[in-house]
Amino acid sequence: MSKEIKRRSEIKEESTRNGLLVRGKQSKKENKGHNSTENGKTALKFKRRIMTFEEGKFYKDTLKGSSKAVGTRTDTTLNEDERVRRVSDVVAFANLSLDQWIKAQGKGNLPLLSPLKEGDGAEQWIKPSSGIKLNVDAAIFASSFKHGFGCVVRNSDGDLVSVFAGIKDGSVAPELAESIGIREALSWLKDNAYTRAIIETDSLVCVEAIRSEETLVSAFGLVVDDCKNILKNLFNVSISFVKRSANCAAHYVARHSVTLAERMFPINSVPLNFMSILESDCSF
Repeated sequence: MSKEIKRRSEIKEESTRNGLLVRGKQSKKENKGHNSTENGKTALKFKRRIMTFEEGKFYKDTLKGSSKAVGTRTDTTLNEDERVRRVSDVVAFANLSLDQWIKAQGKGNLPLLSPLKEGDGAEQWIKPSSGIKLNVDAAIFASSFKHGFGCVVRNSDGDLVSVFAGIKDGSVAPELAESIGIREALSWLKDNAYTRAIIETDSLVCVEAIRSEETLVSAFGLVVDDCKNILKNLFNVSISFVKRSANCAAHYVARHSVTLAERMFPINSVPLNFMSILESDCSF
């Protein structure tokens, strides 16, 4: 009897141990699964944090690049007022260019920066009623990295008074080259003491800039200021805008300024092509 009781007690203890072992294994599996879930959540959170950091770095680099692209002048010595003037310069020049385009399209019903004056927009060269007329044009020689100008001076009879040209190193904007040519024409008038003259150019931007009271802070603006100052000291001298068809003679000289000996034609010996242009101008 005692042996039977002892045997049952041993079986019960063994069953208890097996149950505890099974429950322990299940508990470990559950804990392992729980830990895996928690580890997965932690990894996901960490991944999200990495993505957020990378995105932040991307946006930071992007903004830095944008800042460099937009504010390329922020590291210069210009103060705030000078930057404002440069913006005004850009706006003023944009207005001048827009006016030139509007007038070229013939849309005269739109408001202009300054009204066209009598004599502006001529399509054919016309003899001056008195005094002399100077036609000016410029040319850019990109291949040789130079720019030049040409000026043709004629009197009220259409006779040739003078032809001169100039050439300078550097590739510049067309309006700057044109303004340099106008300045040279004004200087020629001053040096030769002419008191009644008309300067014609096919650069409306230059004409508008010289007539305007705007101050342009740029190389172009500096030349325009020179033109204004010389013009103030000349008596009965005006500047007009004409179409290219009325400025053919100056255009020819400007295109040949890079090869002209001593930068001028002898009055009594001009090229035949140039002579035909002069004769064509006087036929109208």
